[in-house]
Amino acid sequence: MAVIETSLPAATWTKVVDNAAIASFQNTGQWPVYINLTATNVAPTDLIGFVYNTWDKETKANLSTLTFVSTPLYVWAKPIGGKTGQMLSET
Repeated sequence: MAVIETSLPAATWTKVVDNAAIASFQNTGQWPVYINLTATNVAPTDLIGFVYNTWDKETKANLSTLTFVSTPLYVWAKPIGGKTGQMLSET
């Protein structure tokens, strides 16, 4: 398993976990980010989800326990307020 560092451009959803039922991820940027989960490899179009502040994380989380989405396999992050961000992830 490899730890992946992903840069988050401002104002766009970026995939940080790809096709995994169990994953770890952490906001390592200096700004809060929105986190959303989907069942398909398509970025969300809404802001329904969670806010993760700097250093907030999930460790070996079963993604289905974090959302009402049926069979979530993808985790997406979007910086709040037009800032940029940084995420670490591992599947």
